[in-house]
Amino acid sequence: MEDRFVLISPDGSTLGKEEFFALIRDGRLVIQSEKIEDASVTEYGNAAFMTGILKVQGSREGNDISGSYRFADTWIWKSGTWKKADGVFVNLKE
Repeated sequence: MEDRFVLISPDGSTLGKEEFFALIRDGRLVIQSEKIEDASVTEYGNAAFMTGILKVQGSREGNDISGSYRFADTWIWKSGTWKKADGVFVNLKE
């Protein structure tokens, strides 16, 4: 994951890399399972854009977040590997 990673949550809030990992480390974000469907990737030189649907079973801060989310991720080719730079998630529950 890129150091300048930013995640935009379904509620519109943003999380940096350290905040995201702290949620997991502290047990405030628990992902029991996840599956990507309908993925599509387009490369632009040393960057790639990926979209799809992420099906998740899990909780955040004790609240159920299970459901289907449309996502858009940006990846960059850096130091010989693809690194996730950012992600946007939209809840498809409603």
